[in-house]
Amino acid sequence: MRYRRLALFGVLLFLLVVSPAAAQEPFSTQDMQMFINAIRRANEAEPLAWSPMLAEAAQDFAEELATREEDLNHEGADGSKPEDRVALAGYVAYPDGVRASESFSTSNAMEAMAFFLESDVHRNNMLLNIWREVGIGHAESEKWGEVWVVVFGAQPGVLPIFINQDAALSTEPRVRVRLSTEEAGWSEEVFTIPVEVRVAEPQQLNAAPWKPWQSEVELLLSPEPGQKVVIAEYRDAQGRTVQAQDTIFLLPLTQGGQAQATPRSASPTRAATSVAVSPAASVTRSTTVPPTTPTLALPTQTSTVPARRATVAPTRS
Repeated sequence: MRYRRLALFGVLLFLLVVSPAAAQEPFSTQDMQMFINAIRRANEAEPLAWSPMLAEAAQDFAEELATREEDLNHEGADGSKPEDRVALAGYVAYPDGVRASESFSTSNAMEAMAFFLESDVHRNNMLLNIWREVGIGHAESEKWGEVWVVVFGAQPGVLPIFINQDAALSTEPRVRVRLSTEEAGWSEEVFTIPVEVRVAEPQQLNAAPWKPWQSEVELLLSPEPGQKVVIAEYRDAQGRTVQAQDTIFLLPLTQGGQAQATPRSASPTRAATSVAVSPAASVTRSTTVPPTTPTLALPTQTSTVPARRATVAPTRS
């Protein structure tokens, strides 16, 4: 019980400090992504980019679970498993299998987040270093109230980038770009660990010099205000390249040097995007999840998991 209260306190703190708007408006799947990334950063894990394919698989399964009267588990009505559903959505596998894992909770958003924190299995899964993307589904249910489904994954050659810790806006043209690396698998058949990288806005990319890969680089954007696109091009030891991009809105400055407020109706939309340009691996259907990761800096006392929430049991194959 004490552990659960601490988890709920952490969720409330997130709502009030990290995402105050979420405390006033209905909680969205993007808010859940923000929460997951905040927890990962607090535990020195990289943030996760949004994957439309994982989100499609998560949403479809959330809607299916919402109609069930009982027997909530990770098997679909058609006998599918999480790795089958992400493959059906078009998620690309490594040569030895899909890298994906699924969690779900039948509760409101705050209780779902607290559950993901207090459960050792779900918390450790959330913090795995192999994940680079996430997709989230949400459905209303007469039986369960709400259903939240979170699917984590990684694809070969998809290495997201994040500008200023995934910020939407910047008042300064000088930004920090966080880069990804390959930790989910290795094969000579697909893009592997990047050894070099170049980062620039699209019009300067071809002229940008290749540099040894590092986890973060500084970039000076063009000074004109507006939506900015940043591209990172990675190169592995075999000379294969893949690209990833992210966007940020550079605010205009007033004569006094202060950033002008952006009207709410004109607020930019954004999404971290990764585009693999080397040949993709064929999809196979097996789940591979490494066993352990760092845990949150919370008491290690365990608590009983409510019966109405299904747990994740990642398998290694």
